[in-house]
Amino acid sequence: MNLREHMLRRQLSASIIQAINRICCRHVTDDHGGCPPADVFIVLPSGERGEDILGAIRREMPRLQVVDWPFDPDGPKVHRQKAGTPHERLLTFMENRAPGRTSMQVIARELSLRPSAKKELQKNLRNENHRTTLGLRARGVTYVASKGRGGKSELVKAA
Repeated sequence: MNLREHMLRRQLSASIIQAINRICCRHVTDDHGGCPPADVFIVLPSGERGEDILGAIRREMPRLQVVDWPFDPDGPKVHRQKAGTPHERLLTFMENRAPGRTSMQVIARELSLRPSAKKELQKNLRNENHRTTLGLRARGVTYVASKGRGGKSELVKAA
């Protein structure tokens, strides 16, 4: 190992030791500088480099207990739940909503609707026999659309 690599490893070891001791020094519990136990999680390089750094840390902190940590940098794969159709999301949203008026702009934002999906939803809400309209009506919600340019449309939930 060359001198530069040796110095880098020693510098990294010293920085880690200082960081670990900084945690412990903040909560001294006795006259001898004792402190409560602390868990430190660290990812070291693999191979000789990591072993050398860990060896230097162990020499400076002989009572250190090292335990393997099953670390996966990408973590377990998380599957996002399907949000459901706009119909289902709207029914759930309005069911949980307090009585009053809710503009279609708020609904589109809360349900992450694209402009085309918002227009489709409004078209369905104008149809009194559409399943969304019927589902909302069963929850005490009606669709109100004002006429003319710049008209606002909203859902009104009864008290």
